[in-house]
Amino acid sequence: MRPFVLLQVALTAIFALIALFIGGKYEAQSFLIGAVIAIVNVLFFAMITRRIFAKKSVATTLLLIIFKYPILGVGLYLIITHNLVSLLWFVSGLSILIPSVLGYVFLFIKQDNSAA
Repeated sequence: MRPFVLLQVALTAIFALIALFIGGKYEAQSFLIGAVIAIVNVLFFAMITRRIFAKKSVATTLLLIIFKYPILGVGLYLIITHNLVSLLWFVSGLSILIPSVLGYVFLFIKQDNSAA
């Protein structure tokens, strides 16, 4: 999980600099807010998955799952409806997960091929 998160943080930094040069400070801030939400969401997913496979308390894990999505939904709703961010850059930040997954798969395949 650590290489994936490091890759995601690195890509976030690179794309935030691109957003800063292309759009400006407000657009880069909107991108970073979206990217941070995406990264935190991935970390929560990893934590919940780890708890499930470690056979930890089912009730606590279920509560985490139940409360995570309403809080995420309300947060996204408030951010978007109050015009706190530039919507295009915010959604770009939320979608930072896609290049991160592709990059991680590429690194994993490259590592697997070099071992063979």
